[in-house]
Parts: sequence; C-alpha cells; structure tokens
Amino acid sequence: MRWALPSLRRAKEVALLSIDEEADHGPPPLDCDTTIAEALARHGVSPRLLHEPAQQGGTGAQLLAAVEREKADMLVMGAYGHARWREVLVGGATRHILSHADIPVLMGH
Repeated sequence: MRWALPSLRRAKEVALLSIDEEADHGPPPLDCDTTIAEALARHGVSPRLLHEPAQQGGTGAQLLAAVEREKADMLVMGAYGHARWREVLVGGATRHILSHADIPVLMGH
C-alpha cells in the first residue's frame, strides 16, 4: 500500500484490521499482520493491530462497523474484484464500502 503512505504518515493514529474468514476462535495468525506492520514501521507508520474473526453480514459491513467502533475519520483499503458468481454468493466488500461508507475512503488496487 505504498500509494497510501503519505496519508498514513499524517495520521494521528493508524489501526490495521485483519478479518480472518477461516478462524472460529483463538489467537490470531499474526504472520501477515506483523509483516504489514513491520513494512509500515519502516516508513514511519506504527499501526495498532486489530484482528477479528469473520462475522455474518459480510466483510464490508464488518469493516464499516470497525470504522464506527474505532471512530475513524478515513478508511484505507485495497479494492479487489472477484468472479461475478463469487460476489453473488459471498458479496463484495468493495461494493459494500462504496455504497455505504459515510467517511472518506482511499482505495487502491
């Protein structure tokens, strides 16, 4: 997410949220989160790591719930597309965010 570094460096606080669609309970697998946090730290950004198991209602709704809970004033996220059949079955987080976010969203692909 090099494209987001200027905004992240100016932020008073950065939270890095991972939503684990595979986990039921237990400690989070921090390999990916730690790698991203270390990469951000090398660029002067020290995120607070948040991890949640996936909840019903879709990833987009869960992201927006976390934004509200954290009182965030901006969301930075990757925007990805999936095969149409998968989006029909699973839903689309990017589409949900674009339709329902009431804060600025910085997306990159």
